[in-house]
Amino acid sequence: MSKFVKIAAPGSSPTLLFNMLKGVPMFNEAMKAMFKDYNPLNPIDAFNKFLEALQNPDFQDLIATLAPNFISHRGQKLNINEKDMFKNYDYYYKTKGTPLPGMSAESMPTIGAGAYQSTTGQLPKANTLPVKSFESIMNEIKEITSGVGFQTLDKAAKRKILQQKVNEYSTQLAPFREYLKNNFPVLYH
Repeated sequence: MSKFVKIAAPGSSPTLLFNMLKGVPMFNEAMKAMFKDYNPLNPIDAFNKFLEALQNPDFQDLIATLAPNFISHRGQKLNINEKDMFKNYDYYYKTKGTPLPGMSAESMPTIGAGAYQSTTGQLPKANTLPVKSFESIMNEIKEITSGVGFQTLDKAAKRKILQQKVNEYSTQLAPFREYLKNNFPVLYH
């Protein structure tokens, strides 16, 4: 999957986009084709029609192809391959999310609208999964700390006993931690 970069800009994004595009002849031609009564000299009406046009997938494609003309850094145009940028845009705004239980694939919104896709990572093997649950680990620690004689030990002895238990649990969890690291690297940033 390609990366899709969102660019933050001051003010309302649709307003900023509209102000950048309204001087582009191709943009004005598209607006006139969509709205016979489009008047760029009436800013409120023109902006409202622009917001309405943004709902049209073909118009979204036009905006995506025009966008690289306005992306720059300190007056220098960025080296953006328009074909790659369109591919990223196409993926982001046209790929449907994974259907939720009880929903059809057609009714799912796109991932650009907030729908999620399921990841098809490798499932963990039985020997990779933790043997003990968090609750059982906590119960073991409570038994150790409330056991006869634990309270009479000095701090160093208590720390040593608990450190040995933590090391034991850490060793048991190592295969599962490795599985998570390989299949969900976002957890390890």
